[in-house]
Amino acid sequence: MTNPTLTAVEERAEEIAALGPENERLGRLADAAAKLLRETGAVKMLQPAEHGGAEAHPRDFAEAVMRLASLDGSTGWSPLGGSVLYGPAAVAAGSTSWLFAIGTDHSLYARFKNGSGWGPWTALGGNLSSSPAAASLGTGHVRVFARGGDGALWSREFLSGHWSPWYRHGGYLTAPPTATADAGLGRIEVDVRGGDGYVYKQYLPVGVPTTAFALRPVALCSALSMATARGAADSGDGIYLDAGGSPQLLDGAASRALGGQLSANPAVRFAGADVMLAGRGGDGSLWVYDGRPGHPRWTGLGGYLL
Repeated sequence: MTNPTLTAVEERAEEIAALGPENERLGRLADAAAKLLRETGAVKMLQPAEHGGAEAHPRDFAEAVMRLASLDGSTGWSPLGGSVLYGPAAVAAGSTSWLFAIGTDHSLYARFKNGSGWGPWTALGGNLSSSPAAASLGTGHVRVFARGGDGALWSREFLSGHWSPWYRHGGYLTAPPTATADAGLGRIEVDVRGGDGYVYKQYLPVGVPTTAFALRPVALCSALSMATARGAADSGDGIYLDAGGSPQLLDGAASRALGGQLSANPAVRFAGADVMLAGRGGDGSLWVYDGRPGHPRWTGLGGYLL
C-alpha cells in the first residue's frame, strides 16, 4: 500500500530540515514549518474521513512521523497528558491504537484512539513497578502486562468490549516484561527476565488467564525487547542491551551488534529481514535505528527522556 503523506514528506524533505534551527530557536514549530505539515497532509493523517481527514492506518502515521522527526526532531512530538511513572507501551488492535502507562500511584492507565480521536485516560488499577508491555491478536483484543509490587508478572486482557480481572502469572522479574502477538499460532508470547538472568516465556491464547513458564536458554544483561507482532520473515527474536548499553539483535542463541548506545530498552519493529528501533540514548534524547537499505542507521530525534 502507498503512503501519500510519506511521499509528500520526502518531496519536501530539504525544506523541512532547513527549518529545524528556527524551530529550535523558537522552542515551537515556526509558522513556515506548520504550513509545510499542513501541505504534506501530516496533520490530518489520523483525522476521520468524515471531517476531511485521511483516516490513515497507525502504521502509515508512524512511518511518516519517524521520517519527519529524522529531518527535524521538533515535528515528531505530540503531548497526550497524564503524569507517568513508567512506560508508555503502545499497540494497534485493528484500526484502534492503544496507549498504556503506569501512573504515579503505580496503577495502570490506558487511552485508545479510533476514528473519533483519542479517548480520555482510563484507570485500570493494579500495584505495578515496571513499564507495561502490550500485544494484540486483532480487532477487539489487547493483552497488557507489567511487573507487580510483589515482583511477579501480572496482566489484564481486553476482549469483547470488557477488561478481565488482574491475572497473576508468578515468577520474579528483574526487568520489565515484553510481549508479542503471533497471529499465525493465535497466541500472545510474554517474555520476562528472571532473578537468575535467564529469560522465561509464557504462551497465552485468547481468553487463557495464565500458563506455565518455559525457559528460553539465554542469560541477558537486560530485558528482551520484542516487536508487538511476530512474522515468519523476522530477522531475530528481539533486542537486548549488553553490559555497555549497546543493542544486540538476538536470533536463537546468536547475537549481532547494531552499534550505538542506549540507556533503556528500545521499542522494536521488524520489517522483513530488517529491524527498526526507537529508544533513549546515552545522552537522554530519543534515537531511532533503521536497518532498511537506503536508510540512515542511527538518527537523533531530540527531546529529553526520563
